[in-house]
Amino acid sequence: PTAVSSAGTSTSGSTSVTVTSTTGMIAGRAFAAVNLGNTAIACTNTPANTVTKVGHGLPNGTKIVFSSITTGVGVYVRTIYYVINAAADTFQLAVVSGGTAISFSFSAASYLFYNSIVSVDSGTTLTVAVPATASGATTVAVYPITQVRDAQLKGWTITA
Repeated sequence: PTAVSSAGTSTSGSTSVTVTSTTGMIAGRAFAAVNLGNTAIACTNTPANTVTKVGHGLPNGTKIVFSSITTGVGVYVRTIYYVINAAADTFQLAVVSGGTAISFSFSAASYLFYNSIVSVDSGTTLTVAVPATASGATTVAVYPITQVRDAQLKGWTITA
């Protein structure tokens, strides 16, 4: 399916994204955008069974995938996990939303996260579920079906 795209601007730590047009952008839809989940984020694994990233901003229930893992046990690249027990700088992982924390370890990793539109506030503002990881120009590509973003997180190539 073809995505609806709009140029925009994100602000680090904010869930508001300014775009040139919100036409075709609907609450609940998944999207991909630099600074909003589509850029790999380095993290550590201290303490055990915990992902540590200072100021990650991920709420419980957020889908993530590891884009890279070095010396990992119990977690795999391009497998969807759910954030649980989120704190300011740490979170744990479950294999189902709201599930039990899994045991894992790695020496280094990077992850991507799933983001969605919470609301379309005006002709040029979107509120998104997960705050931006950085400030700057971005292109928000909204998909007509949620499964497209799941497939992208798994590293699958999407064609129309």
